[in-house]
Amino acid sequence: FPVTIAELAEHAARCASAMVSHARAHGLLVTKGSVPILARSAERVAETLGMERMPEVYVVSDPGVNAKAIWAADEGRSFIEVHSGLLRICRGTELDFVLGHELAHIAFGHSAHREPAGESSGAGQVALMRHRRSERAAELSCDRIGLLVSRSVASASRVMMKVASGLDDALLGTDSGSFGYRDWE
Repeated sequence: FPVTIAELAEHAARCASAMVSHARAHGLLVTKGSVPILARSAERVAETLGMERMPEVYVVSDPGVNAKAIWAADEGRSFIEVHSGLLRICRGTELDFVLGHELAHIAFGHSAHREPAGESSGAGQVALMRHRRSERAAELSCDRIGLLVSRSVASASRVMMKVASGLDDALLGTDSGSFGYRDWE
């Protein structure tokens, strides 16, 4: 089904608005009093990046090891959602990496919903390959900002291993090479 850019933008705006509403209704706004470890990380990240203030950060009850940046066009501002599963296994500069990565998505204008329309035609497959290449480049750019903010290659590597595996420090070994050199195709 053909759609216009305007229709896609309107759909993305509705999805972002729904995500922010969900985070506000079912999540916990991060403050020094509610989630001190994440609030301290947000302060460090904002200071490192020279920001006057961070976007609102919410923790939602979700065992997934994930975080996401959300641009709410209807409010003209951005939010960050952190899953409780990620917060359970990341600490200190690892959280700095995560927040820096998510802030980079906001700064670079990456959308939280970047799914292309699925097509099985040759043209659709080429578009899908281009989309995947673009997403890899976007993630790499955001990882670089996360690294800049965390100031720790070890923390960046650990976060990537934790996100990929869901394992915490008690179960995770130190062989980051087994993660870093795998075939991404």
